[in-house]
Amino acid sequence: MNAVQVREAALAKFLAAKALVGPDGSVPDRDMARFDALFKDGVALDRQYTALTGVPGIGDRASLDDRLGWYQGGGEGMHHGSGAGIVNRDGRVLVLGPGDRLAAHVPQPKGPQMGLGQLVRGMVYGDFGGYDRPMVQMGIGSASGGGYLVPTPLAARIIDDARAQAKVIRAGAQTIPMTSNTLRIARIESGFDGAGGWKVEHDPIDEQEIVFGAVTLTARTLAVMAVLSVELSEDSTPDATDVIRRALARALALELDRVALVGTGVAPQPKGVQNQSGVLTDTATPPVSYADFSRAYQAILEANHTPTAVIYSPSTWGVLDRAEDDVFQPKRPPASWESLGRHVTTQVPDDLAFTGDWSKLLIGVRTDLVIEASREASHSGGSAFRNLQVVIRAYLRADIAVEDASAFHVLDIPTGS
Repeated sequence: MNAVQVREAALAKFLAAKALVGPDGSVPDRDMARFDALFKDGVALDRQYTALTGVPGIGDRASLDDRLGWYQGGGEGMHHGSGAGIVNRDGRVLVLGPGDRLAAHVPQPKGPQMGLGQLVRGMVYGDFGGYDRPMVQMGIGSASGGGYLVPTPLAARIIDDARAQAKVIRAGAQTIPMTSNTLRIARIESGFDGAGGWKVEHDPIDEQEIVFGAVTLTARTLAVMAVLSVELSEDSTPDATDVIRRALARALALELDRVALVGTGVAPQPKGVQNQSGVLTDTATPPVSYADFSRAYQAILEANHTPTAVIYSPSTWGVLDRAEDDVFQPKRPPASWESLGRHVTTQVPDDLAFTGDWSKLLIGVRTDLVIEASREASHSGGSAFRNLQVVIRAYLRADIAVEDASAFHVLDIPTGS
């Protein structure tokens, strides 16, 4: 068997074993021997898969449900890596879906935890409210000492807030926490489609090659700024902390969205979906209509992917929302449009729209977050000193990668359509 056939055989064994599990989660005595045999066969096939591909399997001690989730979720292309990522208990690099939280996977201290408001107050006034003074990240920021390395639990909460607001993550993009500057993730480059074949007895099997490759996430610096009033920075209440954290998270989310969609790939920017080699493209017929998105949906299906969501601008949203049929009634969208998640953001230019299977978009994020605060810095709105403000600057390191560009479609929308 080739690698794809081995994977399918393993999944079949685990599904058959799952069918023997009762509603209460236990296996009846009469079925236990068959359950054990099926599970054992599945584990053996998982080892065979590793031998064929060089991609680590889920591990001998993983539970049945974890195995089903891995195989059904496309584990051969996404959930394994080398380099430094957070590794879960099954020995796999941690991959976070839209509903997962990084904070659940980092050590949490006992007792009260420092909030962002208290951290900012400490940086500005030297009062950390009885908490340990955070580590200074030398070489970043001003010559007087650099920015503060945010404690990991707090950094994880800020990153989670940003992920929750980012449209690409809401659409299905996966987040891979990184603990070093680079992380390699295994993927199938080509040959997955049509990898099997029928044969006549005694005839040789037609050779159909599956090519495995890797995508490398390389952490790049993303800096954002937020401006607060002095009054708010002096207030360390939970409400003030939430306001500050949301402001930083929103700034991070907006830039992650922009670069994930239209990033140029020219250093220091990561390369977004629009500029990936092999992405599907088309030009809308003015005015942009549901038919344009139906064609995008079809193109992705023809590339053997299933689109999950569309991300588009407020302008395109307005044109579609006001569309009328021949009797001037609101135009009814097709079933393909209704099946898509729909996300509107100002980070998409008016002349573009993105449709795709967003689980094929990877966002690598370093768990380190550095913050600086100043009452003297200048910003686009003037001088913090003159305006009684505090300027906060945060540094996050992240990268964007696409598992398969043919899972995405970029629609060019002529100006004025």
